[in-house]
Amino acid sequence: MRRAFVAGKLIKAERGKLISLEKQRIGTQVKMLGTELDAASSDALLTNASDHLHVLERHLRDGTGKVLRQVPETVDVATRVRDWLEGLSTPLTIAARPHSG
Repeated sequence: MRRAFVAGKLIKAERGKLISLEKQRIGTQVKMLGTELDAASSDALLTNASDHLHVLERHLRDGTGKVLRQVPETVDVATRVRDWLEGLSTPLTIAARPHSG
């Protein structure tokens, strides 16, 4: 996992840990305050994300899920996402940093 958005907070990976970011407004400036999630919170987040991804994959596989809109319209997004989800390694792990490359 590199990034997530959970309960109004941005979660990012940093050095193999999950950091919860919260906006703090100070006058005209906005600062992002980071708090490292403990092991139990990180495990719960990874488990919850994994469960949701498995449900999405199942709905795309059995046809009960549908794409409402997509760009471009000519690409079979449902199949591409389903194939990506089927190849996803489990359990989910925390990336070393929030950006790839």
